[in-house]
Amino acid sequence: MQGCTLTRPSLPFRQDLDPRPLPPPAFIPLPRSQQALLILPSSLLLISLSTSKSFEEQLLLKDSARNAFLGVGTIGGAAGEVGIVMKAGGFACMTVAPLGSSNAEGSGKDADTRQLKSRLEQAIFFGTNASNPLSFDLTPSLPGSLLASTAQLSAQILSSSLPLLPPVLDTRLSLAARLQSLTHLVELVGRCGLMGKLSASARRSLLADTERLSAGGEAWTHLTSRMTYVAYLPLRVMLRVIAS
Repeated sequence: MQGCTLTRPSLPFRQDLDPRPLPPPAFIPLPRSQQALLILPSSLLLISLSTSKSFEEQLLLKDSARNAFLGVGTIGGAAGEVGIVMKAGGFACMTVAPLGSSNAEGSGKDADTRQLKSRLEQAIFFGTNASNPLSFDLTPSLPGSLLASTAQLSAQILSSSLPLLPPVLDTRLSLAARLQSLTHLVELVGRCGLMGKLSASARRSLLADTERLSAGGEAWTHLTSRMTYVAYLPLRVMLRVIAS
């Protein structure tokens, strides 16, 4: 193109690639537990060593291009407390539930659905944190019933019976927090391309729960404003009479 001059910008700083090699895959059995960790640079796999109870869960990184798992170890030799060292995420502590817990016990479709529901809870309450380097996005290959897990989770959020919900005494803030959690659930399923796994009635049920929380928040705000107006109505009439 005539009359056009391209210039290369001068950058004051440039970060070179980290020349340190990534650690090789490692298999780490957890002490006093029937589980083990398989550590890879881009993922962390928790598996069961028991022949009677099958369990498997994978942890991925949000940014595997700039971050990597460097090492895993138990904290103080305690069963269930695992420390994770990451290249860009620093140090994190993870609590591994034993195989006899409610989320890991049993086998078959019910156990897979409980595990999937637990994965949804982690994504909603921890995956949205910007400082969290782990990704809890869903994949189509995850076992369990997405229909049942989303319905159970939506009902618990709507009734404020989910243990992970923060305790809020203010009704307006509680309704807003539950609406945000339910919105994150719908966005997660849609972002992972799994909305087609839900039936039309299940999608309408999620929408109805979201609208119910939204309407509840607006109704509560309107009600409290009317109550405030009625409570101070005699004072306002008196001030108006004095001012006239």
